[in-house]
Amino acid sequence: MGFEIEGVLTAKGGFEAEKKRLENLSEFQNIKRSLADNDARKKMRETYGFPSSNIGHTPNPILLYSEDELNDFKTKHREQYGAKISIIEEYLQEEKKKYPQEEDKFNKAIKNVALLSQEEIFFLDLFYKRKDDAKTNKIAIDDLFDWRDKDENHKEKFLGILQEIGEKGGFYQKTLDMIRVTEFAIGEFPLEDAKENFSKSLKDFRKVAGEHGLRLQDRGVQINIGAIYGKETLEISTENSGKDLRVSTNQLTVIVIKAIQNALTRLLEDDPSLQREGQDIFGVEVGVDRKKGLTSETKGTDFFISFDPENPEKSAFHTHRKNTGKSGMGRLARISGDDKASKPVMHSDGIERKVGVSAFEARLLGNNPHGPNKDGFAREIFNGAVVIAEKGIEYLQDAPFIEDIKEGFRNLLSAGINIDERVFIKKDGAIDSLPRVPLENKVERAPLPIATKHYVNKLVVNSIGGRD
Repeated sequence: MGFEIEGVLTAKGGFEAEKKRLENLSEFQNIKRSLADNDARKKMRETYGFPSSNIGHTPNPILLYSEDELNDFKTKHREQYGAKISIIEEYLQEEKKKYPQEEDKFNKAIKNVALLSQEEIFFLDLFYKRKDDAKTNKIAIDDLFDWRDKDENHKEKFLGILQEIGEKGGFYQKTLDMIRVTEFAIGEFPLEDAKENFSKSLKDFRKVAGEHGLRLQDRGVQINIGAIYGKETLEISTENSGKDLRVSTNQLTVIVIKAIQNALTRLLEDDPSLQREGQDIFGVEVGVDRKKGLTSETKGTDFFISFDPENPEKSAFHTHRKNTGKSGMGRLARISGDDKASKPVMHSDGIERKVGVSAFEARLLGNNPHGPNKDGFAREIFNGAVVIAEKGIEYLQDAPFIEDIKEGFRNLLSAGINIDERVFIKKDGAIDSLPRVPLENKVERAPLPIATKHYVNKLVVNSIGGRD
């Protein structure tokens, strides 16, 4: 079991403190934020074939300023968080001794450390200065740090970040997922240890952030569940190509997801506030991500939606959500985003398919993290990630869940079906044998644990929610 947190790093002290911090950002920091936003939008539009020629290429922010102007920015940043800048400079000076052949790269990066934002300084501290703790806590952010990396991969990422600091004055875009949101993964852990380990890892993340004057506001929590039975795992497989492409999964995946659907349904009936904002609770549905680890095979086929000139009002982000199965509560997705990570496997029907190990992702708790202030009001955030994980784990270990798994295997055995027999995935990502599991009654999503100032003083705490 693993976890993903969608959050926003803001100033300690609440909304007023963050407002003050944003007002005092240097022009260089504002430019970096805007360029990261521009770059994310352009890449998303290009991925799905949307016109993007009117969005300019992202320039190198250092080249926009003179040396004197850059020095002024460095001076301002030292006045704001100079002690943390000095700690990273000293750390890089020590690390330089381990990489004599990279001395020039280190020198250029050290020269520009003072151009980094608080967030960038924080992540260098968390992932590199304290890398042993980050590995123990099993924390990862795409393209920035992964506790599973071998030494050579770790070194490659580290030197790549140094190069960006030296040449561009930072790596701000790597600290974000999509637009203005920090998404990081914790785990994986065995189910029986997941609650304790997740709690410790997230606590340590918050502690280091606090040392940098930052706090993490949870806006979304995702629980990723995997399973192994003999040689079988949760998986997504492909066969053929082009218009003849077929995408499928195995019987194990269906058994496990059905049990998870039922567990999540019970959880939501007990506490509807865990449903993501903007989605009334009709039930727990399942989609399949046809992009992650599959783009080289699905793009250009009916499994992958691209820009349609007849529907120009559809946004690239809307298309992304449909291709990745992110519109509902749960989705099946390959663990690796690398299309080359799949392996050929011969199945019991005599057909060899490309198989990618996958996980079921349950998306709980949160308003849209990509538009945290869409109504102009600041959010009162309940930082309840640990509570959410505890509740999810509880329902994935209870007696009804175990019985659902056993029943799935009994039905398979009585029908004489092999565990690797194919269950085909439709072109829209649906699986016929995994329909939405409805709740007994439609329940409107409760305002807690996330509320806006419209009614924050009228809230009655009737679930796990509250105000931080």
